[in-house]
Amino acid sequence: MNAFFMRKTISDNKGAMPMAGAGKAAISYTKEPGTWIMFLAAFASGAAAGGPRTITVIIFVSLLLLLLIKSPAVDMLRSGRTDRLPELAVLALPGFAGLAYSVWLYRPLALLYAAAAVLFALNYHFEKGRKFSPVYAEAFGMAIMGDVAVISASVAGGIGRHLYLWALFFLFYFASCFRVRYSGLKKYRTIGAVYSSALLLGSLAGAALGHPVLLVFLPLAEDVYSALKQRKLKFKQLGLLSTVKTLVFCALVVYLSR
Repeated sequence: MNAFFMRKTISDNKGAMPMAGAGKAAISYTKEPGTWIMFLAAFASGAAAGGPRTITVIIFVSLLLLLLIKSPAVDMLRSGRTDRLPELAVLALPGFAGLAYSVWLYRPLALLYAAAAVLFALNYHFEKGRKFSPVYAEAFGMAIMGDVAVISASVAGGIGRHLYLWALFFLFYFASCFRVRYSGLKKYRTIGAVYSSALLLGSLAGAALGHPVLLVFLPLAEDVYSALKQRKLKFKQLGLLSTVKTLVFCALVVYLSR
């Protein structure tokens, strides 16, 4: 569920960081750099756009705990084994407790958390049993990251006011998904180039019509340029480039949202 520095085998959860004191078959923390970068970028951008509050810290720590156990939780669901459930609960219970407390402080968050849960379930369902994750499964993953941005922003100014962040992050992250994750498949490279071109042109047209926030998609100009030049980059180069574009995108989101 990530678009840069992601695991090369699309549907597995390999390569995780062992927990302290872990034994031979220890549970592992989630180790998907792309997921972490996307999560941190979306949350930080949302908080900066909306204005951070004390509740923002509570939500961040809670989501962080749940993201840490995402990979082992998915592995447990796939294998059907529950012997590691007590160990997962050590992080899961404080995480869910923090989210519950944030809902008590600001009730509308329940809608965003419910949406994230549904999107995660759909992503898991369509990835289950597949060697390569289909594009529509990835779309649900990208939508979760958009939800994260709205969650962190809404506590300061309401959900409705910040729903546009959901669309911005989803559309941009989905472009990164084509650019990096499916870079080895010619069909998806073509689709990704068309998608990025349409999004870039649409954003320029929208900005000209009085919606400057759409200029956040300017970093996609690199995608279009690379497609026109048929430039081929190695996986790590794509990851680094995508990270830089994401940081520029987030900076534009924060600046143009004010």
